[in-house]
Amino acid sequence: MKYIKTQDLLNKKVLTYREILNIKKRFTGYTNNKDIKYHEAEFREEYKITKEHTDKGLEYLFRVAFKPSKLAKQKKVFNKQGLLDEAIRSNSPLGYRENIILLQFHHFTFTGFYDATNSVQQELGFKVLYPIWKCYDKDGDSFEYYLEGGEMKIIG
Repeated sequence: MKYIKTQDLLNKKVLTYREILNIKKRFTGYTNNKDIKYHEAEFREEYKITKEHTDKGLEYLFRVAFKPSKLAKQKKVFNKQGLLDEAIRSNSPLGYRENIILLQFHHFTFTGFYDATNSVQQELGFKVLYPIWKCYDKDGDSFEYYLEGGEMKIIG
């Protein structure tokens, strides 16, 4: 298999999930294939992701936000007053705004990495990076999030 330089991957318009993990692995310091350092990399504003990974992400967000009922699966979570409370999980990390964006979903993008490196890891030359995903609705509204230890963190 041919080795692709990290900057060549970053110049692509559409990234697969495997390519994003490959870039992350190169930046974290856990591999010998470090042809470029994280702070030297030139990231685009946003990267499109494949349809397969978009479907996986959308399924995850719906599982986290809404109860597994026919209401949520059919996206019938509105009434005349707005969003139905019985369709939303009580422990959902998403707020009202994020739920509305999710219900009017259009596409995901990958926007870079969240750097959660502490000072000891920094001294040792390691990085802790989490991919940042951006979820757009049909009107162009969006929210950004990353997953840390299975927990969703909304950052924008």
